[in-house]
Formats: sequence, structure tokens, C-alpha cells
Amino acid sequence: MMEISWEIASGVKKRCEEPQGGSCRHARPRTLRPRMKLSGPLLAAAATALRAGRSSLNLLLSAAWDQSATLPALLPSGERLDLRTRDTKEAGVGGRVWASAPVLCDWLLTQDLRGERVLELGSGTGACGLFAAARGAESVTLTDGGPDVLLELLASNVELNRRHLGAADVRCQRLNWGEGTETSLPADFSLVLGADVTYDDDAHAPLCKTLAAVLAAQPKAPPRVVLAVEHGAPIPVGKTFDVAGLFRDDGVDHLVAAAMEERLVVAPLGEEPALDAFQWELGAFADAGPFLVEVSRGV
Repeated sequence: MMEISWEIASGVKKRCEEPQGGSCRHARPRTLRPRMKLSGPLLAAAATALRAGRSSLNLLLSAAWDQSATLPALLPSGERLDLRTRDTKEAGVGGRVWASAPVLCDWLLTQDLRGERVLELGSGTGACGLFAAARGAESVTLTDGGPDVLLELLASNVELNRRHLGAADVRCQRLNWGEGTETSLPADFSLVLGADVTYDDDAHAPLCKTLAAVLAAQPKAPPRVVLAVEHGAPIPVGKTFDVAGLFRDDGVDHLVAAAMEERLVVAPLGEEPALDAFQWELGAFADAGPFLVEVSRGV
């Protein structure tokens, strides 16, 4: 086991290795979509691939994976949040902290979490859920569908950080998306979180089934659902390739379609759903930083 100590005041950057066929957090192993940095020769190669009609650039961009992640400040005192991790061959990709977690934690810093009842999906190490608890959430339910060793890791991180959690009720629970087991969860959540839970297209349908069930369990006061997402491959909006034009994201398109099947809508955080909501210039894919989306019930 590898123990990582996160410096909360200044931020210590942890180098993560790319998963090598480990089981993913929802028990559906698959090659991950790499985080992309499109610049110079790589941008030119991507443009060539897009002109040829190839929408998936996973093989081309596999070398561009950005493996670093840094959590922001947690406590005014500058104390540290300690997270144990596990090798991906043992715990799957959930045993690491990936790039979307710091982005979601940055957003949590802007929220008043006092009294919030939080559900985290695909918790992995528990980084975001523990962050919410330490920032004042009333309760946090950490869930994952990974192997037993990952659930053990998650529980150990809760105990390791008890001193930061105050009076928060923090618990861990196995949850396999899309299998109808959401009824075992409490039905009083006010906030649902997920970081790096959309990297695998095959997981979109079961994830959305679970989100639909959680939202339907509280029809009068549904929880807010916020996910941190990484970019997939760019797809030209028009019929012809134009570097200066707008691009959709193949992964986001797939997530939106899966959500529609469950009568859910996906929108950029804080924005109204719109057909052109998820369109970017190609330069946005060059930065490829994770971004936040909100999922809600459709009308």
C-alpha cells in the first residue's frame, strides 16, 4: 500500500500512473479516455484525424495523459488531509486521485456546506466526499462499486481523517450503478457529487439510471447533482472540419444521450440546458482542464 499525504495549505502534487487494465470503479473494465493536451504536432495530428472522419483520438493521444492532481486548501489552520491510495492493479482506477477531484473541491470551497447531506458516487479514495465533510457537511455517504480492496481503502481513509470531520456523519457503502440498489441509500440527500465518473462511455447508462433513481426518490426536493468531467475527443459541429470552428465533445455527447434516456438533462454548472451548451473552440481541448456539469430531471 502507498500512503500519500496531501499538503492542504500549499498543495502537494501527486504523480499518478496511468491505469493498466485495472477494474474501474463501476466494475466495467475498459481503456480510459486520456486527458488531452492538443498543441504543436499533436494538434496537427488531431486535425488530420478529424479531417479523416475519425472521432476517437484515444490511441493518438494516449501519450498526452496528464497524471497530476492537487487538492486545494481544506482547513483555515492549514492542516493536512491524509489519503491512502492503492495500486490500480489491486484497487482499479478508484485507488488513485484523478484530475477532476481538485476541480470539484475548488467548487466546494465556494459553497456553504453546513447542513448539507451529501452523496458521493464513485468515491474511490473518498477525496471529494471527505473534503465536503471537513468543510461542514452534516452527513456524507461515500459509495463505490469497485473491488473489496477499494471499499476497504475508502473506509480506512475515513478513519484516517476523523479528526478533520467534526460532527459529520460519514459512512461508506457499496453501490453498483444501474442495478436498482439505490433503495438501500438514505432518501434525504441535498447534494450529489461525482468526480471522474464519466471517463468510460459504457458507464454512462448505468450512472444515469442511478442518478434518475436518486432524484426520483425525492420528488418534492430533489438533490443538486454536480459532476466534474474531463474532455473527450473533439467533434466538429459543422459537416466540414474547420480549426477556427466550434467543436462538441464525444464523451459529453454520449453522456447527454444517456441522460435523455432517463429523462435527465445535463448542463454546464449554473447554466440553463441548451442544444449548443456544450460547444467549444478547439483551443479549449488544448487546455483540456476538467469542468463541472449539473444533472437534473427533465420537464
